Amino acid sequence: MFMSPKDIKFYENHGFFIYKNFLKKSICSQIRSSTKRLKPKLNIPFSKIPLGFGDVRHKFPFKKILQETKVNEISEKIIKNKTKLSHFMLVNKAAWIGPDTEWHQEVFNINMYAPGVNIKKDWKKFTQVFIAIDNQTKENGCLKIFDKSHKAGKLKFQDIANLNGSHKRRVKPSELDKLYNNYNILDIELNEGDAIFFNHLLVHGSSNNLSPYS
Repeated sequence: MFMSPKDIKFYENHGFFIYKNFLKKSICSQIRSSTKRLKPKLNIPFSKIPLGFGDVRHKFPFKKILQETKVNEISEKIIKNKTKLSHFMLVNKAAWIGPDTEWHQEVFNINMYAPGVNIKKDWKKFTQVFIAIDNQTKENGCLKIFDKSHKAGKLKFQDIANLNGSHKRRVKPSELDKLYNNYNILDIELNEGDAIFFNHLLVHGSSNNLSPYS
């Protein structure tokens, strides 16, 4: 498990890199089974179906991800810096009713998870890692990105409340119009165990899940 100079170049140019078979399917299977015993932090509104489980880094089998992959080493190659894990979240986009996620940049929330950081100077020192525990397809609401949109810099955003009443920050529609004219939207379809590493300025979101597949 490694990233070649060519992979790093792709990440720097496109703002992301997809790592196939990053996590063993056996661990994905253990994780899916364990969620049935895990107490959720948040349910999808008007249902008893879990949406979020909070930080699971110290729970079995989730900690296997840190123990059995080189996520830290890969991240350090990408950002050319020592890494520290800020958060390790488990989220469920449930079949039929899994909600969408607004277009946003992770850098919008940098003052929450890295207070005191100079965004203009330090944004390259961060990377986000998303690991698919189930297959992610256009049908069930996979991640969407604006390819190379990290080159547009930090964009203007609006403060909103999402379906759960949570405070979120979304890219302004006028900014999205400009992005659409300059960058392509890609559907990031992943198989279970695949991972995507992406830049904190990369604009991303996802549609809701109207399919029978979590």
